[in-house]
Amino acid sequence: MESLLMLMLRHPQVARFLGWAVFSIASAAIGLGLRLGRVFSRATRALSRAGVDQEFTLATAYPNWPTWWIPETTAGFITWMVIGGFGAVLAYTAKRLQKQYG
Repeated sequence: MESLLMLMLRHPQVARFLGWAVFSIASAAIGLGLRLGRVFSRATRALSRAGVDQEFTLATAYPNWPTWWIPETTAGFITWMVIGGFGAVLAYTAKRLQKQYG
């Protein structure tokens, strides 16, 4: 934590960029998770109407791809929200330090 504070004090523009990047990545992951969740729930409903009883997840749809980073559960979404919040706080704090000590 001390090294992060030193980064913000010595190079606030770098810390702002890192905060913005972390926030953007978290937002993209949340958006992708929501979008894919909607697609897979529609596919599950369509198959259940057809008589096939199988639930689709990213792991079953793409078994060879690393999909651990895409949120599918409440815990996954909360984790990405915390990561995005950390990025937003980092960018905001670095901006304030840059203005104050600029």
